[in-house]
Amino acid sequence: MIDITRKKHEPIIPRETTLDQARDTGQAMVLLCLILVIFFRRASFAGIAFALLLINMACPQAYKPLAKWWFALSHLLSRVVPRILLGILFYSMVTPVGCLRRLLGKDPLKLNQWKKGRASVLRVRDQTLTAKDIINPF
Repeated sequence: MIDITRKKHEPIIPRETTLDQARDTGQAMVLLCLILVIFFRRASFAGIAFALLLINMACPQAYKPLAKWWFALSHLLSRVVPRILLGILFYSMVTPVGCLRRLLGKDPLKLNQWKKGRASVLRVRDQTLTAKDIINPF
């Protein structure tokens, strides 16, 4: 199971990298070279990808120093990108809907009614509960 929690004082750059992390880094480098082949249409990147794949299969320990920095970059991106994406989502969707509802005069919480008087805005519910209400509360 993947542990997505991070200790408060855990460094971003990992102190040790495992062999599996080194293999994953090697595979990521091969994939990156293959993507470059597609975008730039240069066969030299395919040769580099093949060489990196051979190194990854024969001696994945060679990727351990690179894996340390690769995983540090992934930790850093995992901290920054969600905040940026959620901020964009909030200001592009939630804020306009809230402004539109305010312009249309919607007040589902009845805040204006509560601010104007001293009476409660809570609904009075004087009904006897039955077994059916408890089984299906919604």
